[in-house]
Amino acid sequence: MNKATKTLATICFYLILAALVSAIISDIIILNQQILGFIVAIIASVVVFLFAIFLMLVSLILIFGIYLLKQDGFWPTTWANNTFHEVMRDYQITQGQLNDLFVIRIILLVVCITALVIAIIAKARIKKEKKKDPELKVGHYKGFATASIVLSILGVLACSGIAVILSVLR
Repeated sequence: MNKATKTLATICFYLILAALVSAIISDIIILNQQILGFIVAIIASVVVFLFAIFLMLVSLILIFGIYLLKQDGFWPTTWANNTFHEVMRDYQITQGQLNDLFVIRIILLVVCITALVIAIIAKARIKKEKKKDPELKVGHYKGFATASIVLSILGVLACSGIAVILSVLR
C-alpha cells in the first residue's frame, strides 16, 4: 500500500482523537468552577436531604410532623432542591466563558470537517489501491479511515449542535 495513503489514514484518526481530547480538556478548563460548584451542590443537597429526613422522622414521632406533611408536603425534597439552587446561583456561567466555548467549538468544527475530508480521501485511495491489487493487505489503515469518517461525522454534528446552542445563549 502507498505510504501516503497509510499516512493520511493514520493522521486523520489521530487528529480526531486529539480533537476529542482537546474538547474535553478545554471544557474542563473553562468550566472548572461550575463543575466543582455542581459537585458541591449535589453533595450539599444530599446532606440537607438526609438531615431533613431525620428531622421529619423526629417530627412524625412527636406528632406535629403529620401537620407539617399535610401543610408543606414532603418538605425534605423542597429543602434539598432549594439548597441545590442556592449553591448553583453562586456558579453562573459568564459571557466570557460562553464566548470561549463557542470559539473552541468553531475551531473543533473546522478540525472535524478537515478530518472528514482527509478520511474520505484516504478511504477512496485504499479502495482504489485494493481494486488494483486484490491481494494487497490494507491492515488496520482501512479501519482507521472508517473510524475517522464515523468519528468526524459525529464530531461535526456535536460541534455544530453545541455551537448553535451557544450562539443562542450568547
